[in-house]
Formats: sequence, C-alpha cells, structure tokens
Amino acid sequence: MSNNTHNVMGANSSPSVSTKGVRGLIDHYMEIPLDDDQGTITVEKMTPAKAKEHRNRVCLDIGRCFYENGMPFNIASSPAFVNMVRSIGNYGRDLKPPSAHELGTWILKEEVKTTTTFVDDIKATWKQTGVSLLSDESMYELKQPLQQMFVSTEWSNCAWAKKSDGIAVKKIVMDEVYFWPSVVYSMKTTRPLVHVLRLVDGEKELAMAYIYGAMDECKEKIAKNFDGDVGSYKEIWDIIDEKWENQMHRGLHAAAYFLNSRYRWSPDVSRHPEIKMGLYRCMERLLDQETNEKVDSQLDEFKYKRGLFGYNAALTSYLKRPPGIN
Repeated sequence: MSNNTHNVMGANSSPSVSTKGVRGLIDHYMEIPLDDDQGTITVEKMTPAKAKEHRNRVCLDIGRCFYENGMPFNIASSPAFVNMVRSIGNYGRDLKPPSAHELGTWILKEEVKTTTTFVDDIKATWKQTGVSLLSDESMYELKQPLQQMFVSTEWSNCAWAKKSDGIAVKKIVMDEVYFWPSVVYSMKTTRPLVHVLRLVDGEKELAMAYIYGAMDECKEKIAKNFDGDVGSYKEIWDIIDEKWENQMHRGLHAAAYFLNSRYRWSPDVSRHPEIKMGLYRCMERLLDQETNEKVDSQLDEFKYKRGLFGYNAALTSYLKRPPGIN
C-alpha cells in the first residue's frame, strides 16, 4: 500500500481487519439478513412487529410437529413441554436435536433415574409421617384396620397416643358420625364426575359429541349410588346443575347429543325439550335457509333409521365409530 493511501486511511487504521458485518449509514434504513455464521438477532433487539413475526414462524414449526405426528394438543399445557421449549431457546440455534436412538437409550435411562429418585424421596417421608397419600376409596378400604390400630395395646403404649396430634387423628378415624359418612359421600359423588372430567380432558374421542350425555349419565349414577334418595343427592345435583347451566352448557352440546346415534338410537335417550331446542338454535345460527330446510327434512330419516341411516353398515357400526363417521 502506498504512503498516500496510508495517510488517507489514518495512521491507526488497519487494512487487514475485515469489514464483514459492519453496518454503514444506509444499513439503518434497510433489512440485511444475517449470514448463518453470524448468529441471530435477539428478540430484545427486534421491533415488536418483527418479534411477533419471528414468534409466529416458530409457533408454526411447533404446530407442524404436533399435526404431522398426531400429538395431543394438551401436551402444550404440560410443564415438561414448556421447560423443553425454554431449554431449546436458552441453548440457541446450534442445538443438535436428540436422535431416536438417544431418546431410547441414555436420555431414557437418565429420566428413569430422576423419576426413581423423586419417588424414593416421597417414600422416605412415609417413615416420618407413617402414611402415604390415600384416595377416599383406598382409605375406606383401610377403615377397619385403622380403627383396630387405634384401640390396640401397641397404640396405647405409643408416645403418639398421648400427643395432641395423635389424639386428634384417633378422634377422626373413630368418628362414625361425620368423617366416615363424608368419605362414603365423596366416593359416591366423585366417581361419576371423574369419569366426565376424563372424557373432557381426553383426546381419543371428540368430547363434544358425548359431554351432554355424559353429564346426564353422571347425575343418574349419583342418584343410583344413593338408592334414589333425593335428600341424599339433591345438594350435589344442585351444584352440578349450577356449574353446568352457568359455565358449561351450550346449545352445541345439546345438538351434538341429538345427532349422536349412540344416544339417539338408544332406548334410554333423553327427550328433554332443551335438546331439540339446542339443535334448532345451532341450525339457525350456522346454516343458511336452504341448508337448514334440507337438514330438517333429514332429521326424521336419522331418527327412524331410514334412507342411508337404515343400511346395515350404519346399523352395525354406530356403536364402534365416533359420530360423524357413521
């Protein structure tokens, strides 16, 4: 390089320094994509619009993974899913995803170790507390042994028998007036409700087609558990009705019930007026006049198993297939 050129650049400049990636004045007015070896722009440095666009692209990739692999959507609510996404973000773009082989070998073994340690830590507390977590049903099965324990000589000679906590626990276990009847009441009312919750939370079948019928069956099972004694189950029925009417029930549930052949063709089908009313409300809202009339004319064929609904394929498979595939 000539001395003149050197003087123009300045004594402290160095021609060997690369200017790749250096932003000039015009670059402030242009979007310049980064090369693969330059890393990524952090979200904090993006404009809100650009950050939103970037997030949408990431979410589309995540969604595509769910759709192509038939993954249940409620996985997105799993703490493990959230932790996974956060860990990937913390690592950065150079993360090499685990292979199928790794997932089935060392990663699985490490997770088994973690889970085993977690369970062992919980079991270790049983020695201190003397109990494990019990469901109402398993607790009721242990009622007699528990009561026998508290009247045994071993308990009388135990230090806990003289402590306030021990006395309080014994009082609860021996209580035949309030405690054990409450356990029985809980068992009779929660079993049917848990069945409904599992139906709503599951993704093997479309819950919409079954939720109205499931709630109806739930109430009937509760009534049966109390041998039809209205005074025994009225309180829980009132609670269910309040939650159902104010928070859950929609015309779409009733319409789905009406159009579900498992219920419609059952001898125990409910004929409550709100079911057909819910159906017609949905038809009015979702269908144009011509389609509405066409569907209405086909309802009798569906109800009485005529036309396509009368074919052997429909009559023999409706209990095996989800509604809409009959």
